[in-house]
Amino acid sequence: MMPAWTEAGGADPDVVPEGADARARLLHSAAFGDGPASIAGRIGDGAAPPVDGPRRGLPAARTPRELWWRAVAHSGAGFYARAGSDLAVLTAAGAGAGWDALAASTAASLLRQMGCHERAAVLDGRALARLAGAGPAAAGPVAGHARADALTGLAADRLGRGDWRTAQRLLTRCRALLEPEGPRKARGACAAPRLLLRVHWVTAETAMTAGDAASAVAAARAAQEMLDAGAFPSERHRVKTLLVAAAAEAVAGRPVPAAGMASRAHAAARSAGLVPLRWAAAMLLAGVTENPTAATAESDVRACHDVLAVRGGDDPRLMRGGL
Repeated sequence: MMPAWTEAGGADPDVVPEGADARARLLHSAAFGDGPASIAGRIGDGAAPPVDGPRRGLPAARTPRELWWRAVAHSGAGFYARAGSDLAVLTAAGAGAGWDALAASTAASLLRQMGCHERAAVLDGRALARLAGAGPAAAGPVAGHARADALTGLAADRLGRGDWRTAQRLLTRCRALLEPEGPRKARGACAAPRLLLRVHWVTAETAMTAGDAASAVAAARAAQEMLDAGAFPSERHRVKTLLVAAAAEAVAGRPVPAAGMASRAHAAARSAGLVPLRWAAAMLLAGVTENPTAATAESDVRACHDVLAVRGGDDPRLMRGGL
């Protein structure tokens, strides 16, 4: 029987607590550090046959925080079925409204990566409902992260249906949480870097959908400036930011810098074992370059697709059940 884990919601879930041991630090590094390449597996170069299973598996989690990091690391490497299982365990663990909501919003992000925007919206909405239903108990950084993730996720869900106006309104609500004014700001409230990066990404994507290339480029640059300042030392977030910037440059009609950024994102994603981002970068690279570069990129698109399918990416049913 799964233990009913509890964990204080007063600590930032993106940060390793002081005094954390090697197991916790390894899980955090796989999720928000150098990437999962040496831990959660990688695929071969080019069109190499897909590999199912890591060279070295992630350690078991002992707390809700570690379990969430484990799910995030599996997701970043494209092990969608494993990530879904981790999140289902977290949901069933009785760890509190904040962790329940964070599990739901994280599961929604997996579904979006598989193109299931409507089902993702259900989970993002469920996350917000769980927090609202908990009342004052849904306080602290874990609940705050979950709330911001769900709002940003809902904006991305709307973009999946072409509804950029609703996405803009949702992003405005999220910014109000992350950049408070008045008494909350006076008390030192501030945003976690990861949450702000996600808002910048979706702001750029919203602008691209709306046909506003200049705003898209500006939002992507804002995210890059955060990373250049050392705000969040996550390789996955660095690669995603580079990929968003490449797409913004492409929308702005500048294929040469777009191709350069996409190529860098593709190489970095491959090196870090970030198969979903490698797949996305290869697709963009194929669209903004000519042969032979485009043909090579298209080959890698197929290779990554095969890997992700083996790892659960072709089965949106993996989120049913506990979530």
